[in-house]
Amino acid sequence: MEKENISYVRYLPKNANELAGVYSEVFAGPPWYEKFDRSQVVLDIQKEIGFETSAWLAMDEKRVVGFTWGYSKRIPDLEKKLGVSLNISDREVAYQSELGLLPDYRGQKIANNLVRLRLDDFLEQNLEYGIVRTKELPEPSVTFSWYTNKLGYEIIARYPKNDGRVILGRSLIGLRKLLV
Repeated sequence: MEKENISYVRYLPKNANELAGVYSEVFAGPPWYEKFDRSQVVLDIQKEIGFETSAWLAMDEKRVVGFTWGYSKRIPDLEKKLGVSLNISDREVAYQSELGLLPDYRGQKIANNLVRLRLDDFLEQNLEYGIVRTKELPEPSVTFSWYTNKLGYEIIARYPKNDGRVILGRSLIGLRKLLV
């Protein structure tokens, strides 16, 4: 069912509790199957989304149905955060931390619009390279397939012990034309 009343707004702290519920629901499904304590997710969101974070919500009327956020980070700081070596030169990059959409809202270019808004924020900050962590195995996440097949991201690192998580990267230059 196509949703016609979708709007996009910047995240505000007043949205933390509702965002935490949507976040928990998105990551409870395949391929993540993760369970979260909602109050802990609220605290994590409040810690993760700062003043300089590009954070957007997709709203169906007044209900949060999707989200994205990311921020600039230097490579050594990002390697520490992610717990994996990226083997790329030290610079400021756009870390595309989160992207999620409730299942009933997928396939309607809502995630595409969220990523485009986040990308515009990154480009305004003169960031030229984007990095995202996602899951390839045993079941690829929707984001893995979309970022690699449609947007041209490449695997730049894999987590040890073959846990299925990967780090993808690509130049942000020219990415906007793929987000149509």
